[in-house]
Amino acid sequence: MINPQFVKQIAANISYWQQVTANLSDTTMAKIDREKQNLFRAVSFGLIPDETILATIELIIALFPLVERRVYWQEWLPILDQTLNRCPNNQAQLKIQLLNQIGFLRRLARQFPESIAALEQAVSLAKIGKNEEELATAYFFLGNVYYDDAQHRLSENFLQKAQAAFAATGLLQDDKKQAAVHNLIGLNAQSQGAHSTAIEAFEKAISHWKKTGERIYLCRTWNNLGLSYLALGEFTAALDCFQEAELVLTSTVSTDERIRIAINRGQAYYDQKQWAEAEACFRQAEAYLQEQRGSLFHNALIYNNLAAVLLERNCLKEAHDYGQKSRDLWHSLGNKLMAANALGVLGEIAETQGNLASARQSYQIAQKQLAPFETNPWANQRRQELRRKLNRLNDER
Repeated sequence: MINPQFVKQIAANISYWQQVTANLSDTTMAKIDREKQNLFRAVSFGLIPDETILATIELIIALFPLVERRVYWQEWLPILDQTLNRCPNNQAQLKIQLLNQIGFLRRLARQFPESIAALEQAVSLAKIGKNEEELATAYFFLGNVYYDDAQHRLSENFLQKAQAAFAATGLLQDDKKQAAVHNLIGLNAQSQGAHSTAIEAFEKAISHWKKTGERIYLCRTWNNLGLSYLALGEFTAALDCFQEAELVLTSTVSTDERIRIAINRGQAYYDQKQWAEAEACFRQAEAYLQEQRGSLFHNALIYNNLAAVLLERNCLKEAHDYGQKSRDLWHSLGNKLMAANALGVLGEIAETQGNLASARQSYQIAQKQLAPFETNPWANQRRQELRRKLNRLNDER
């Protein structure tokens, strides 16, 4: 039996954190960064006594925006798993919310099978309980998982299911829901090369985000819009979008978003062959990453981009080192598409160094690894580039 006085102390601690996190402003988030371990300890203890379980679960669910924005995913997921195990069976609503959050964060951690499993469980429970809002959320999160996993037809299918479920609750007219839906429509269109459709969707999303005060999501959508302009070669429009994204972040503490902007701005300069400017942006992104741990996805992308731009600047040893780190990180994340691309970059570095046998082998393997992504325009373009390089090497034999 737990000492009643200890239970009171736990309850008081949970109550304290409920008050601290009632308004998750940027100032509050910065404060929590400094006291993060105390918060984690409080919720871990709060899950022990039966008397404090419900209050603790409600606090944990309310902390979701903080965990996402401050990139606490890996540390928070074990707590969510523990919370799900301790959640009373008669609290179906809380279980569904926890499963949706677990699925969402596992997606961010690039753990796609685990994410899908959690969200499918949320769908099943939501259907049983006829909880249309959480059902719609689970469908929408599944759409995001399949988008990230480059399964665009499945993503679009679940997006349609989410729209129907949101409509059934009357929430489809909510600005946040509208913005999120249009953003995902844009992302799927963008990934399939339909940039005019993507631009239209992103612009609709931006108009809705502006009404909500959700600066982080507004920033991300400006970034997405800029990437479509970038794909069309409209560099000024793309850089303007990245500038808008940066302005949205004024006075916020989201280092992760600043990393995205620096990467995208660097890509705009890279595509214009402005190598020094591109490298400066990628170095800035790397500095942000060291300032506060960002996602491994961004880490791998920064390494990849630095390898590519350092190759262009003939800094071959450093380019090779970054290329290897990028390839290894993509492999650890299970991202076969980007791992193949990184291998192609390593092949280009080897060719420039005069190591033609290594270059030829890298091009061959990268081509083969890109083959399954035949519906991805960028992967097809990259595969064609590698084929031309390989043919040239073979002709020179």
